[in-house]
Amino acid sequence: MPKQLKHFDAFTVSGLSIRTSNMDEANPKTSKIGQLWRDFFGRDLMNIIPNREPNTPIYGIYSGYESDHNGFFDVNASVRVSDVLDSENDERDDIIQQAASEFTTVTIEAGDYMAFTTTGEMPQRIIDGWGMVWAHFEGETTYKRRFTTDFEQYVDNDNVVIYIAVEKK
Repeated sequence: MPKQLKHFDAFTVSGLSIRTSNMDEANPKTSKIGQLWRDFFGRDLMNIIPNREPNTPIYGIYSGYESDHNGFFDVNASVRVSDVLDSENDERDDIIQQAASEFTTVTIEAGDYMAFTTTGEMPQRIIDGWGMVWAHFEGETTYKRRFTTDFEQYVDNDNVVIYIAVEKK
């Protein structure tokens, strides 16, 4: 089944970040992604991140690739933010200022992204979605992964799409 190709202009997200590898994530003793998301939601960070765009979906960003899917990479649980600083941010309360110091900002690179729609219960739908991505690129003959910025876009509880940065071979 052909996957949808979509072009994105660059955009910026901000949130919590960790560095991991797929090998580490396969071992419950070394996995970090689950805790990253528990922290993000448990602390209601999507409502604390400064300059959050209204009605932003939640994003899981994959960037800083050491090599390919076998190397280390960064994962960011985040929301889309405005590139323009709000002058009223100087008036933020202490909790927002404290939280802002721990956020990582990532720019999603402009370019073509291949879309993989996920189905099923969380978090298994994400695990299965990434399995679909890896299987697809083992046999892909037209496009190759760029290993720059990839992302999961959580539109709502029932709609999650994984976008993989690609280029023509």
